[in-house]
Amino acid sequence: MRGVVFPVSSRVKLPDKVQIEPVGKCNLNCRMCPGGIRRNSKQAFMPLEMFDMLLDQFKQAREIQLRGLGEPMLHPAFTQFIDLAARRGLKVGTATNLTLLSEKIANSLVAGALDSLTIFIESPSETTYGWLCRDGRLSEVLSNLEMLLARRESAGTGKPRVTVTSYIMRENMAQLPQLVELAGSLGVDAFTAEHLPGTMEEPALPRNYRPVRDFVAWQMPTAEDRPVLKESFSKVRNLGRKNGVEVTLPPLGPGRNGNGKKDCDWPWREAFVSSSGKMMPCPNVGTPDRSHMGNAASEGVASVWNGPRFSDFRNRLSEGDPPEICRHCSTAGAPGA
Repeated sequence: MRGVVFPVSSRVKLPDKVQIEPVGKCNLNCRMCPGGIRRNSKQAFMPLEMFDMLLDQFKQAREIQLRGLGEPMLHPAFTQFIDLAARRGLKVGTATNLTLLSEKIANSLVAGALDSLTIFIESPSETTYGWLCRDGRLSEVLSNLEMLLARRESAGTGKPRVTVTSYIMRENMAQLPQLVELAGSLGVDAFTAEHLPGTMEEPALPRNYRPVRDFVAWQMPTAEDRPVLKESFSKVRNLGRKNGVEVTLPPLGPGRNGNGKKDCDWPWREAFVSSSGKMMPCPNVGTPDRSHMGNAASEGVASVWNGPRFSDFRNRLSEGDPPEICRHCSTAGAPGA
């Protein structure tokens, strides 16, 4: 979006797109992701009852993404989350590192309730993948992906639509074309690349985020990397067409409006609720200890969505004085590129 003026109002209608995090921790310890911070937490699973209660309050929702920082397949009731949302007529998607896929889960995923599945694969190289995604093995992910696609073919549902996605880093940006070729050879439907969420430079950043912050600052492409990234993007598009893979890429450089300010409509367009029930302004925040607008599970969805904290947050974005946590976000593009 460019040059958009968002309404300054204390009342914003509830969105038709919702993102709810079933699990707030991950089995991997990826260098660029805060998900590993809470890997030993025992309080990171959203109760199914809470999920059902939240859906009751998002009555206008048409689409839901079951994703956040955590690995959803860690949840013992993961497939029940999908079925519960689908029975309400919602379009359902989720995202995973696919390391925990079992035959039972695979059969459930291709039964028809799940519409889209995003799989994070950061490199086509076993060495690079293992370095970036500590405790993960690329060979295991690819074996699981082959099994899932074979089960989808046998089921004949055509669901879910499978997308491979990767964060863009200096370590892997030249490897993106090979990743598209790999995805195409396996029969994946689409490929997307995303910029790292941001440099996390706010003074109040929780201490446990600092190793991730330092890694992201090191790996985020700069203006000097733009020629390599531009060439890589060109190859990705060509290989996508050649291999029948739909490709979606972000802008090379940061998106700006006419006033030189970043455009962000997330807090108006979608809602994000963490595994603890706390509503956050967007998924790029990571965990509620960085920023949250209130507890939707205990205070009510509408009360938090249009509460004073969220209204002030939106007003600051509208007026060009974004909250500190937003000032280093790369949603609109790669900083410095």
